[in-house]
Amino acid sequence: MPTIDEIIEYLTRRKEKILVEDFENAEKKELLEISVEEKYKQELSSKKIKTGTLLDDLIGGGLEPKSRLLLYGEYGSGKTQTCFTIAVLCPDHVIYIDTEGSFKATRIKQICDARGIDYKAVFKKIHLFQPKSWIEQMLILDKLPS
Repeated sequence: MPTIDEIIEYLTRRKEKILVEDFENAEKKELLEISVEEKYKQELSSKKIKTGTLLDDLIGGGLEPKSRLLLYGEYGSGKTQTCFTIAVLCPDHVIYIDTEGSFKATRIKQICDARGIDYKAVFKKIHLFQPKSWIEQMLILDKLPS
């Protein structure tokens, strides 16, 4: 079993390597200016993921694909149920990191059934991780594709 210092050293070296690679790749690319008009058209045409909650109204009609969202609130305020709904409705693969052990596949199936969605297909697109410590969390994040 590696020591904490060895784990930190490994993660530091790994992050340094990624940063160097990213910088070298960025230097090779031609920097392209983006037209604000084109960006506006992209935003209007992007298909947003509806959560079926008040969150949709708060964030402009739904979640943008490949976006990130941080939910916080009191116990029982619906954070987990919102995440489950987003995972079900997302058209792409979903990485679900459950740090509290609250993920329920039975609830995912219920949401699918209520919306007429094939739960087996949804199960295949959700990639579930249940780390037991912050070290495992860091290792999961380190191993995920960029």
